[in-house]
Amino acid sequence: MPFFDFSPDGSARAAFDLHCQHVSFGPFVLENRVWKGKGGPAAASFGAARTPRHVRADYHDYYCFNLQVSGSLSLRTRSVSQIKRAADVYLLDYGRPFEYIATSGHEISLAVPRSLLPPKVERLHGYSLSQGSVALLRDHLLSLRENLPGLSAAELPYIADATTQLLLACVQNASDGLPESPHVVDELLARRIRHYIDMHLLEADLTPDRICREAGISRAKLYQLFTPSGGVMREIRQRRLHLAHQVLSSGQRSSEKIRTIARRFGFIDEKYFSRIFKTRYGYAPSEAFDQTRQDRR
Repeated sequence: MPFFDFSPDGSARAAFDLHCQHVSFGPFVLENRVWKGKGGPAAASFGAARTPRHVRADYHDYYCFNLQVSGSLSLRTRSVSQIKRAADVYLLDYGRPFEYIATSGHEISLAVPRSLLPPKVERLHGYSLSQGSVALLRDHLLSLRENLPGLSAAELPYIADATTQLLLACVQNASDGLPESPHVVDELLARRIRHYIDMHLLEADLTPDRICREAGISRAKLYQLFTPSGGVMREIRQRRLHLAHQVLSSGQRSSEKIRTIARRFGFIDEKYFSRIFKTRYGYAPSEAFDQTRQDRR
């Protein structure tokens, strides 16, 4: 599944000319995106939405620092509705939904693992950064785009360390004064529970009662937190299914039977496993490797 649902407007459907380049260094991924649109700059726009469905499906647990180099972007989150213009630097949390409408233009983004930054950064989701150090980050992102591909492997760890320190400087006091969302506490609690689930995902006794005891909450509260994703047991099942899909689609399976893989990830009934696997991914477990290889071509 892609990270977003894209929806070009009527004038752009015939010429969705979007160019993306990715470069990884250390724990980061730098992406350079240029959309020329149809007929030159500002001739068209397109929409993109990262929905709860995407968040549940891909588990991308990172922040993205975005520099709007040219063009504009109208962003909406649960608590923010803002226009991002050239030179703006803003943050998105890929663990939470958002949507935007963008004109043709140029954007640079830096994907940052959540674990590298303090928890309060979650409050910056959708906001533009205005600290004095943001000007340094802006120049740094532009420099990375130009120079990163030419750096040696020996240099990259030092560049990654410098990038981490600059990001920490940018977010150090950035959330001070922002309105506290009434949903933040629940979102933080749900995130901690999801981390606990991931740590114990393959344990047979991972039940709602056990999770409630560990989190110190009632069953009613647990069910309320996971209602948007269809319930906590569905969340566990989908995460186990995701791991099984990774094994089946990566070629790690060798001669291991599908039944054995299903049991390894908590699915005792092979027929049930095959049915929900096909419902989720659109093909049978036995077809996963070939299907994924075709998708990558």
